[in-house]
Amino acid sequence: MYKVERLIVEWLDRHLTVIFIVAVSVCGILIRFMFRNFESGDSKAFLLPWWEEINNNGGIRALKYQTGNYNMLYQFLIAIMTYLPIKPLYQYKILSGIFDYLLALGVGYMSYNLTNKDMTKGVLAYAVTLMSPLVIFNSAAWAQCDSIYVFFIVLSLILLMDEHYGISFFMLGVAFSFKLQTVFILPFFIFYYFKERKFSIIQFLPIPLAMCVTAIPSLVMGRGIADVFMNYVEQIGTYTSLAINYPSVWCVVNEAVSPETLKAPAVIITVVLIGIFMYIWIKSAENMDKKKMLYCAFILAYTCVFFLPKMHERYGYLYEILAILIAFVDKKTIIPCVVLNMVSLITYSLYLYGVSYDMRILGCINGLVYLAYVVILVPIILKKS
Repeated sequence: MYKVERLIVEWLDRHLTVIFIVAVSVCGILIRFMFRNFESGDSKAFLLPWWEEINNNGGIRALKYQTGNYNMLYQFLIAIMTYLPIKPLYQYKILSGIFDYLLALGVGYMSYNLTNKDMTKGVLAYAVTLMSPLVIFNSAAWAQCDSIYVFFIVLSLILLMDEHYGISFFMLGVAFSFKLQTVFILPFFIFYYFKERKFSIIQFLPIPLAMCVTAIPSLVMGRGIADVFMNYVEQIGTYTSLAINYPSVWCVVNEAVSPETLKAPAVIITVVLIGIFMYIWIKSAENMDKKKMLYCAFILAYTCVFFLPKMHERYGYLYEILAILIAFVDKKTIIPCVVLNMVSLITYSLYLYGVSYDMRILGCINGLVYLAYVVILVPIILKKS
């Protein structure tokens, strides 16, 4: 090897981590750029009309009205975007794309922190999250904002693990300000409150506080405090089907049974299952370290989405991201993680590309994956150190 060649190779070796991160980040931008003109059904039916309505009503001045069914914080961001000289579709995708990177950074940091400061796993977790087909399709193709609220949930979990309770719950409130689906992580916070008893129930107050603070622009323009919460109350009754393109336990009977017949029982069953996990963990689990906290959060979120009625395919985004993180923390979950993300990718393909499939089969596969995670993770949670 020539001297110059050796110097170059040695330089590359010393800076390999930085080079890899930059390369992956650039590839992430390029692949998202390739989807820039793709218009999903949601873009055509909701996102772009919302932008037009807010723009026509005066941008920021439009905040005194409810536009669409997303909450005030997202409506405020749309209002800001109306002043930018960029194609509206691109604006949505750029906004979500920025949070793709923040989410990947959050997952990478958690992986690094939970694997004894293993930089390699942290960097790889960042790369896998950023380049996950689900993450790319969700923001770059669908123009949806699930990476935004899940980023704030991940940030909230990081802060909770470091015992910064006040700011943790405030970040959880910011997540709620974006999406009602943040509720899927709430059972974990309730469980952790009862299990560890390290903070007062008063610490939950930053959740509604954050929702009100982030709604200040709309409140200044004339909206009421009640509007901050009523929008979510109205969303609950929007859909009637037991399963809406999500392979839940109910998709097996989704078309055969009246949704009203099983809606209430499905909710009760979900609450009971969550209660069973909580009871067992509170009574038996010891040394609730950061890894166990992650596993509990994942199982409870997964349980909510898999057993509750009226679930969409994108509602699994939170636990799908946590599954990627867990795969780096415990290699036994790599196969379930791959299967889980493949199942979700199939459900995305129906909406985005019209690919048909048998939801009952996907529901059974999803159920097996759920059981696999319970079998792998629950014994670890209950293990006494």
